[in-house]
Amino acid sequence: MPSDYGTIIIAASHSRINIIKNQLITSSSVNSIKIRFDFRTSDWDEMSKTAVFWNTRDYSEDNDDTQITVVLDNNNECFIPHEIIDQRGNFMVGVYGVHAEKRLPTNFLEFEIDQGCYMDEVCGAEPTPDIYAQLMELIKSKIDTVFVNGVAQTINNGQVYIFVPKSLYDINGYDSSKIQVLKNINGTIQWINDE
Repeated sequence: MPSDYGTIIIAASHSRINIIKNQLITSSSVNSIKIRFDFRTSDWDEMSKTAVFWNTRDYSEDNDDTQITVVLDNNNECFIPHEIIDQRGNFMVGVYGVHAEKRLPTNFLEFEIDQGCYMDEVCGAEPTPDIYAQLMELIKSKIDTVFVNGVAQTINNGQVYIFVPKSLYDINGYDSSKIQVLKNINGTIQWINDE
């Protein structure tokens, strides 16, 4: 069982989330404050779950470019991305789940960020990895099971074969009408056309 110290606990019942345990959040924190989701209804079973963070200074109804998404670990936890809490103010968090053709998003909750005593803006931490980088890291770590779009894919003898909709990596210029196979051979990631 993970420690609750430095952890915000949020209950999720269908599409509603509520705070169970709050935590003081100070600006300039890096990898020190987690959010854990307690999924209390069966509709979350078997879903791959992703937290969505928005700093309210960047939030607008028409702009979702400033959101940061983080895949939840096996304990349904993730660190709050440091880019979200780099300054005093407020941020919002929600979570969504995906399994096969089903998608379940929740409401957002808003949290306050107090001014932290560490103010060296030059130091900066590495950016929080995007969804694609998180998936690649999971594959490189050679875990037993990876969930892609809510479907479990297993690793065989250290090699990973995952069918990924191309729309997940259109930024690389691939044709989104096809499916690709992702293969990890000795830590090298390769895309293999599924034609």
